[in-house]
Amino acid sequence: MRGRFLSPLRTEHVGAHRKRLISDLLYEDARGRVFTVRAGFECDGASVPRFLWSLYPPFGELYEPAAWLHDHLYAAADRVRVFDAAGALRSINRREADALMREASLACGFRGLGAAVMYVGVRLGGWLPWSRYRRAQRAVAV
Repeated sequence: MRGRFLSPLRTEHVGAHRKRLISDLLYEDARGRVFTVRAGFECDGASVPRFLWSLYPPFGELYEPAAWLHDHLYAAADRVRVFDAAGALRSINRREADALMREASLACGFRGLGAAVMYVGVRLGGWLPWSRYRRAQRAVAV
């Protein structure tokens, strides 16, 4: 089984480089797990360096739903639960979030070198936003 989006991406602009979901976005991964990005969630698209926007714009049609899923997984990782190999429920980790973005990109039809570049980009540069989200979550918990 391959991953697939179970709902269309429906958004509205809320800023120059920001959008908001106007309906839930559902993704079923290759394992049959369903991830929901709730309406109201805001996203700045794929975190692509500005000098590459002509090749990979932040809201690129072929990978935009995957970018929404990925941003949600990073922002809500403490609340997104998955089962580990032993069957215990735990929070999703960054490697899994990045792998799901890659799988979701492929499900959108984004393949080849572009998909590989996007995945390498999140693996290399994703640690900074991941760390920011984790610090923000800890601050809220205090």
